[in-house]
Amino acid sequence: MKILSNFDTQLQKKLFDEAVHQYGEENVLLVKKSRFLFLFEILLPLVILTIVLTLIRFLFQNSKEDLWDYTMYWFWILASLITMIQIPALLQASIDYYMDFVILTPALVTFYNQAGILNKSSESLESDKIKAVNFSKRGLLQSIANYGEIIFLSEGADPRGDIVFDYARSPEILQKKARRILSHLWESHHLPH
Repeated sequence: MKILSNFDTQLQKKLFDEAVHQYGEENVLLVKKSRFLFLFEILLPLVILTIVLTLIRFLFQNSKEDLWDYTMYWFWILASLITMIQIPALLQASIDYYMDFVILTPALVTFYNQAGILNKSSESLESDKIKAVNFSKRGLLQSIANYGEIIFLSEGADPRGDIVFDYARSPEILQKKARRILSHLWESHHLPH
């Protein structure tokens, strides 16, 4: 569904289908966010927010009868403040989870970043300019949950040309698939894998 010109919920599917049609499914890699982004940055904070608001409500409810109206007034102010602070962060994490992705083809690697409802950006790098595909898993949690960063390194010394995608599902498998897709380019340019 296209809500605004910058917020197209079907963009990922459209671009992936176009790339598959042009290059074949075996030559297209779609990199999406891990479910652990959803778990750690959306679901868990929402559960914690609900628990905190419930505990605050319970504490205010058990106050003296003559203070009931006064305490309920402060409860709703406190609950509103907590919610106003937390909801935008949850919304941004949801947008990141559902709408950020990378598509790799034999011609191009493109990172699509939906930064809110009104802001969208993309970074593209010609596939023949990619000198390496790396991955990174940091810490015990990323190792256990099998997510991390996948990094497409560009030729040259400018790090702004690199594409880094965090919370990537199964980064080792993605690295192998990306290297397979790019291997014919590297062989013709005599680049290392």
